[in-house]
Amino acid sequence: MDTVVQERLSTKIQKAVRKTMKYIVDEHDVRARRFLPRNDLESILNKKRLEQLFRELLSNEYASDTATAIPTGSDTGSAEGHDSSIEIDSAVDTCVKATIGTGNVSRRALLALFLYQPHTRLLSLYVEWLTSGHPRIRKPSYDDHEIPCDKSIPFTEGDLETLNIPFTNHGYIMDYQTIFTPMTIRKFTHHDFKTRDRLPFLGAKEKIKDGSSGTVYKTNIAPGHWEFKTSDGRFLPENPDTSMVVALKIFKTIEGPWGTRDAKEVETDFNIERELLDSLRKRNISHRMIMLHWGSFSVRDADGIPSYHALIFELATFSLEAFLKDEECYRIFTDKSPVLAGLVDIVEALHCLHEHLGFFHLDIKPENILVFVEPESVHSGSNHEEGRKLIWKLSDFGLAREKGSTRERTGHRLSSSYYSSQPSTLPATRPAGLYQAPEIQSSSSSQAGPGSDVWSMGCVILMVLASIIEGPEGVTDLSSKLEVFFLNAAGKQKLFYVRNDSHSW
Repeated sequence: MDTVVQERLSTKIQKAVRKTMKYIVDEHDVRARRFLPRNDLESILNKKRLEQLFRELLSNEYASDTATAIPTGSDTGSAEGHDSSIEIDSAVDTCVKATIGTGNVSRRALLALFLYQPHTRLLSLYVEWLTSGHPRIRKPSYDDHEIPCDKSIPFTEGDLETLNIPFTNHGYIMDYQTIFTPMTIRKFTHHDFKTRDRLPFLGAKEKIKDGSSGTVYKTNIAPGHWEFKTSDGRFLPENPDTSMVVALKIFKTIEGPWGTRDAKEVETDFNIERELLDSLRKRNISHRMIMLHWGSFSVRDADGIPSYHALIFELATFSLEAFLKDEECYRIFTDKSPVLAGLVDIVEALHCLHEHLGFFHLDIKPENILVFVEPESVHSGSNHEEGRKLIWKLSDFGLAREKGSTRERTGHRLSSSYYSSQPSTLPATRPAGLYQAPEIQSSSSSQAGPGSDVWSMGCVILMVLASIIEGPEGVTDLSSKLEVFFLNAAGKQKLFYVRNDSHSW
């Protein structure tokens, strides 16, 4: 029996699957996350290779079904050989068309499942399905609804029994089937996935930072698995040929310095931030320096219990914090006017957030201001970097609140009845950070509002000015001078103000 084509395609499929797991070392993660990208599936099982595969399979089938040997030189043998060639050609064409499919009915993923670790009986059954009713092939007859396709995946045990798939193959199919139907993510859409689903993220995720409500990672979406909606309502790949680099903010149950967060609390935090970002996106007024999400998804187990939630964002070049401390950036951007322009942009974005969108941020700091380095359409002079510009965006709305919001966020009991005549309305609960206003100290006595954002922005401006004047060294020097020592040897903290427990009045 000839299996050369089967083995060659099996090897290609296995290599493509392994490629998606680059740099992942945990074996459990490898088994749970590996998948075959859509582009690889279509490239490996293209029309030419499908013709070669089905010719091999059908030739083997025909040879095994021939009960009587026909003399080679006889007229009968010649006619029979000619007829068999016609039969195989016709059946190959039928199988190729049924595999590639039309509209939403395709069987490439199903065939890839049977080829991944080649199973002769499964491939034979696949050919049997597709040649059912063929006028020149004597096979059992199946109705169209009885023949599975890619949409039939994932199969249940009952499905496999109904399809008369040998019991010895059930375990293999149940274990491997979701590898071949990875999910597609649509821009500006929320998705609900199951833990069994294969998400289209390539390789290991790279951690960028831990935030107040989640951890941000850099990751790549496989080519063809990131779609956008066209004006006529269709969804098309935005990255048909290359992977899409994005930032993922993942919300998970954690133990941190301010306590633990269970699944219910995590889901509440995620829903608040997602709904807030959705609300900002739907407003008639927008500001391009306010960072909005590109989409979101939740992953739940078979019982509906959430595993984690994620927001998808455009990936920045770096945060303002990293930019201010980077010696190379200071040398490259010798002209400080783009830095000042970025500062003006971000102040205007905050004004828009307060006055036109009706939100306040409550966590403004260099870490939450993202910097994008974009090339100009025309580069000036011979220095390429001089032709690049800086785009600053206000990000991380994990603690933000809308006017009139009374919904509580877990761990940060922030409520609001914000109106222009009552600027301080949010009881704050977190210990004050370096860039947080003085009123953010205790849940019983302090109030936070838009003025708190203005204070924080003022502190950010001081750091930026220190960088413009003296570079990263100036930022480090200013930061070192902000240490406040508390009375009675109670420790120290970096603050932009002096507290009553740090000075003997």
